Amino acid sequence: MAEGGDGEESFQSPWPYLDKYMSLCETTDKNYVFRCLLCNPKKKLLSTSKTSNTNLRMHIQRMHPNKIASLDKEQDQAKKRSATHEEEHLDPSTQGSISQFFSGGTRNPVISQQRFDKLILNFIVQGLHPLQTVERPEFVELFKEILPYRHLISRRTLGRMLDDEYSSMKRTLTEELSTLTHVCTTTDAWSANNRSFLGVTIHWIDEKSLSICSGALACRRIEGHHTHNVLAEMQDNVHRDFNIRDKITVTTTDNGSNFVKAFSVFAEVQITSLEEENEEGEDDDTVFLNLTDMLNEGDGYEDVSLPPHQRCACHTLNLVATKDAETAVSQSDSFKKVSRSTVGKCQVIWNKQHRSTQASDIIQDKLGCQLPVPILTRWNFTYHAMEHLNTCILTKCQEFNETCEKLEVVRFKAAELTFIKEYTMAPLAKALDVLQSDKMAYAGALVPTITILVEKMEHLKLNTTFQHFLFSLKAEVKILQSQSTDCMQEEVDTYLQSCETNFVSAFQNLPLMKKILLKYNTGFPASAACERLFSVGKDIFRPKRNRLSDTNFEKLLLCRVNKHLL
Repeated sequence: MAEGGDGEESFQSPWPYLDKYMSLCETTDKNYVFRCLLCNPKKKLLSTSKTSNTNLRMHIQRMHPNKIASLDKEQDQAKKRSATHEEEHLDPSTQGSISQFFSGGTRNPVISQQRFDKLILNFIVQGLHPLQTVERPEFVELFKEILPYRHLISRRTLGRMLDDEYSSMKRTLTEELSTLTHVCTTTDAWSANNRSFLGVTIHWIDEKSLSICSGALACRRIEGHHTHNVLAEMQDNVHRDFNIRDKITVTTTDNGSNFVKAFSVFAEVQITSLEEENEEGEDDDTVFLNLTDMLNEGDGYEDVSLPPHQRCACHTLNLVATKDAETAVSQSDSFKKVSRSTVGKCQVIWNKQHRSTQASDIIQDKLGCQLPVPILTRWNFTYHAMEHLNTCILTKCQEFNETCEKLEVVRFKAAELTFIKEYTMAPLAKALDVLQSDKMAYAGALVPTITILVEKMEHLKLNTTFQHFLFSLKAEVKILQSQSTDCMQEEVDTYLQSCETNFVSAFQNLPLMKKILLKYNTGFPASAACERLFSVGKDIFRPKRNRLSDTNFEKLLLCRVNKHLL
């Protein structure tokens, strides 16, 4: 700080190239106050934001137009010097120490303004922070202390940068998808803070590594009723935006009636005959029926077309674990009595832990942990909760009984403890874990998983529920057999005789089998990817951020989920 010629205090300007035009004479929490030197002897004070000097430039342009050209030239030179200095600091031999940097021992910043702005955007998007964070006083003060020569961007500028980031991400994803021939999508609906959204994710197999790659396409607002035609049109619009309508092998959704109807009306359905070959050895025919041609004209949905549909295997398994299991339990009065009494006591413990801090403290003190609480929409969470409870009973039986006494829960009887120990749904829960994986959930994992599950649960007589999966596999095998050639047969024989254990190496010299792999193994057996998308969405669209616009919410969410594309 120095003293000007007229007795006023002057400060070091954050924009040195303005020194011959403006003199900094005052600072506030959010603004700088400059005095225009070009207006002397008249005293002209100008206030500008700490994140932008636009007001100062506009004053010079309006009141001193003959100086604007030289100002712009000096501003450009200052930017070039900053960029050059950043490159110099990338060399370890010239880089100052951390203590020197933060203590102000070096006047020039280590990073450029552009890089600094990029890091701020990354912090906001990946950290799930509100955009207005950049204008919070404590945030401004933090960077004013550690990076005094870098200017924080405003909320408005950050919004424009988010737009550019989203456009770049979408362009990169579109270019990646343009090189592919087979992709699959998952779709689901989600509601939060009195708004509903349609989420769409995309998945494909990398031709080189044969690993699963994923991305998020959209999370758009659903207005009005969630009817089948509204959902169909929104999905079709997303497919058009990314030019993938003719590349989608299958779209996986849950068993909701609106989604099922949307695909039954608007999808190009492949109808395959499942009858056995007749005595003359004739092959079954495959018939394609385009239902969109049958829609009434003038309803506004003539151009809507959806890919083949696949119901979420995990959702189907959840129904098996609840509805079918309830039916099996009801067939035996004694088993039903034990089942209901056991689950009822477990539910009392879970409820007390969830609703009472005192009960939660008792459980933590006696068992050394909190008990997982089941989630109604995820059956495997119920299994894991029961499994954890069984572990506590086996390893800390006395402490568990003391916990029940303090919580005023009737002690478990021997038959009830046996019920928990021999909880019969373990294979089902493990199957759900396999199918909901985001790295190994190939379409080819579905049938083996279901087959093993059926074998382990035959005593419950639940295998008829999965019959359509095995039936579909049989149909696919017949189609492949009818299309096979000697060359294909040779590759299959080569693959079976190979001792190669590496999944990728085994297909390097088998182009036809690799092509079939990419086509038929792309479809995701479960829609869990959409649930993971919504899991991030709820962290962004929190109740305190219910004023966030639909557009900005989608951009923040997709930039967060598709960070590997940025």
